[in-house]
Amino acid sequence: MPLGFVPVPKIEIRPSAGAGTLDLYEESEPDIFAFREEWLRRIGVSPKSARLMVAKGDSMRETINDGDLMIVDVSIREFIDEAIYVLVYGGLVRLKRLQLLHSGLLLLKSDNPRYQTEEVPLAEQPELIIGGRVRWAGGAI
Repeated sequence: MPLGFVPVPKIEIRPSAGAGTLDLYEESEPDIFAFREEWLRRIGVSPKSARLMVAKGDSMRETINDGDLMIVDVSIREFIDEAIYVLVYGGLVRLKRLQLLHSGLLLLKSDNPRYQTEEVPLAEQPELIIGGRVRWAGGAI
């Protein structure tokens, strides 16, 4: 590994069954990519908490497109502020912008206007599992 660079594993994501965690797993040996440690820290992620994932679907299109690579901070497992998170809700892995209203209602928002905002009532919020916060995304143009 060149000086100043750190390894970041590329992992698959899937929801786990049962009591509710987000299974971030390495199917075998994960693909490893190298990023500048200083750059990772500048975008707000500790190198040991950085994971590379591939976005699926078009619900976040223009911000994050299908097939884009994302750097996700997997140390963030709860809502901190309005941002884009990898989460499991309703048995599905999702990529959504989360917003918490003063009423306690949590909104799952898509950047693609074709998708409606979903509301997660307070009583259902324990069923929503956050697997990490997206810190960077990019792909082909």
